[in-house]
Amino acid sequence: MTRSISILAIAVFSCTQYFAQCPSGMAELIIEIVPDSYPSEISWDVTSSGGIIASGASVGDTICIDTTQCNTFTIYDSYGDGICCGYGIGYYNLYIDGSLEATGGEYDNSESTSFFCPPGSSCENPILIAEGTHSAAVLPETWYEWSPDSAGIYEITTCLGATCDTRIWVYDLCSGLVFDSGNTGTIFYNDDNPTCGVQAYLTGIFDPAKTYYIRIGQVGTSCSSLPINWSLNYLSEVIGCMDPSACNYNPLATASDTCYYLGDSLCPDGPDLWLLEDVLRNSMFVDNLNNTDPCTINEGCLRGFGDREIIRFTTHIKNIGNSDYYIGTPSANPSQFVWDNCHSHNHYVGYAEYILYDEDNFSTPIGFKNGFCVMDLECDSGGAMTYGCGNMGISYDCGDYYGSYLDCQWIDITEVDTGRYVLVTRVNWDQSPDALGQYETSYENNWGQACFHLDRDPITGAPSITLDTACSPYLDCAGIPYGSTFVDCNGVCNGTALMGDINNDLTQSNADAIQYVDDILGNSISANNCNDLNDDGDISVYDASLINSCYLFGTNHAHDGGGSHDHCVLPLNVHNMYDTAYLSIIGYNISAGYIDIGIKNPSSKIVAYEFTMEGVTIGSVDNLQSPSQYPITPSYALGGTKVIGISYLDSVIDKSNTYQPLCRINIFNVTSSMICIESIVDVVDEYYHTVENEIEGPCIFVTGISENKEFATMQIQPNPSSNEATIQLNATLNLNGSLEVFDFLGKRVFRKTLNTTNETLEAIDVSSWNTGVYHVVFTSEGGTIQRPLQVVHE
Repeated sequence: MTRSISILAIAVFSCTQYFAQCPSGMAELIIEIVPDSYPSEISWDVTSSGGIIASGASVGDTICIDTTQCNTFTIYDSYGDGICCGYGIGYYNLYIDGSLEATGGEYDNSESTSFFCPPGSSCENPILIAEGTHSAAVLPETWYEWSPDSAGIYEITTCLGATCDTRIWVYDLCSGLVFDSGNTGTIFYNDDNPTCGVQAYLTGIFDPAKTYYIRIGQVGTSCSSLPINWSLNYLSEVIGCMDPSACNYNPLATASDTCYYLGDSLCPDGPDLWLLEDVLRNSMFVDNLNNTDPCTINEGCLRGFGDREIIRFTTHIKNIGNSDYYIGTPSANPSQFVWDNCHSHNHYVGYAEYILYDEDNFSTPIGFKNGFCVMDLECDSGGAMTYGCGNMGISYDCGDYYGSYLDCQWIDITEVDTGRYVLVTRVNWDQSPDALGQYETSYENNWGQACFHLDRDPITGAPSITLDTACSPYLDCAGIPYGSTFVDCNGVCNGTALMGDINNDLTQSNADAIQYVDDILGNSISANNCNDLNDDGDISVYDASLINSCYLFGTNHAHDGGGSHDHCVLPLNVHNMYDTAYLSIIGYNISAGYIDIGIKNPSSKIVAYEFTMEGVTIGSVDNLQSPSQYPITPSYALGGTKVIGISYLDSVIDKSNTYQPLCRINIFNVTSSMICIESIVDVVDEYYHTVENEIEGPCIFVTGISENKEFATMQIQPNPSSNEATIQLNATLNLNGSLEVFDFLGKRVFRKTLNTTNETLEAIDVSSWNTGVYHVVFTSEGGTIQRPLQVVHE
């Protein structure tokens, strides 16, 4: 079916895939999708002038689109690996009026293609410009592409006489960014400006080796249909001292100026970062969001998946010193940055930290703001905008801010109880020098706090906050205002105990992870404040995985691109209810003495698992995963029932939407005619979160187990049966046990717990069962008795 869609109306046409079927002014768009092995991860939509006019999943469609409108097709992959070529050879083709216009498949989270869009309508379709005055006629925003012909300071301004509210965004790439109304992903940005009100004005240093994408737009519909006049102008070279040994060295300078040296009275005192406390207090409000993104958890923004309750606020930092706070670039100053493994880019480590203290001064680290870009977003105090994402810093008399609407500009209060709390925000909390070695002139203003009462509705539990103006400065356990001395996991102020250091060698290492596994199998560990890393009152392979993650991704674990992960913020208990891993018995040969366990993990890769068996004890366990993919040796206790698999090297079990071999259990002893995966304790994914787990086809039935026929008798009537079979049990003692039925493959199809006298009749509906021979088994303390049941359907 072909759908005809315009910006004003939607009409349905029954037509074939011949473009002549679309009415005049419309073109036929054929969307052809060949999915990879994970079609459930695929979705797509078509937008016209910003509104969605068609959408789908892994199956394409044929629609008619308006040739006078800008139409954009976007295909998504929820896992972030496209549809080619890691898990099958998928692809998509787009045809306009029968002609192939676009094809693809190798993308990350999404990929877009536009049709009939005028120049300037998107970042992928910008207007090429040079310096001068321009008119942005494509509203609500127009895109431009520009490469400067020389390095220097340039100005971009809409302060050319218009009265409508405008904004300026500057980016250095198009792909992978979210183009919202704020400064997300920008290298330079300005909204209102003190010199021209609601108009926008910015200056910055631009590099001729780079290409820039300039976005000029209106706020709301303030400009109506009038074009926005704006200009791009070269101002000057970057003039400054070019001697690195001087006290006023300017690393961005391209033209030399006077240098001063240590001891000279003209040397600047240094930068001074000031966190504006009033902005924090006045911007706080309660909000809700639904989290399905593991990156928000890995980056410390949220503490779990699903519906989260948060308090949003704005962070505004000004440099009130008399020299710039220079950060630079990750390649030149890697110690200033942390690598974000989720989004594959660096963040500045010292931007802001958010800590929530209760009335007992117990802290909960509920948020960090590792600045993706630290830049000059306002210079209301008279400074000159200099820094952007390409070369980060805050000029003196300028400031940077992260608005409350941005991701991670919140604290997560989902599990926080009612009471009085102090929210403390701090910048450059470890008092590090900037990239030029300059220390701040003062650290007393690097803090801001807001005291509030957290209440919850007695019926719905919905949170609300009330600010408390009587807010004394927070004192750490050593009595220092806003200090960084905390109690350790044993409750000792400034103590040396580390969470997860169960071998007590004062380090967090994979030796501790190995010890966790040994102690779990030996039943020699119980939960306490220092070893219960997910704070659930129990010890499992998840605790071992968390300490191993701390070892692998802690402050000593370098990543490509510089910086490192810090996975040692403990306790951490994150469960992904949107992901499920399945275990099943996928093969066995009892006479040969083994049972094969399979895993199906369609949504994520797996680093660790723990499960228990029933009906057998374990002699040994073999890894059935490829040694090159998951080179581990499963752990077990001889004669036990528990199996633990964990990668100490951060290797993973690749995702699969069908069962793949996991491990082989070599049987030490068969203890029952029913052999099952009794329970799954934990399955840990590649992000070191636990996932939902489920046992499929849990049991097999084996013959050859000795019966105690003297303790009970069993009769089945009728046998064969087609509709209902009645099981009659008689025993010399009470019938306390389980009555189960297994099919001819050994899969359990019926189970009931009996707790009755020495005689019972149980009627079982077999009308929906397949024709075949079934095994009826009754097991109790007195023994096991079994009989065959034949089901026949004519």
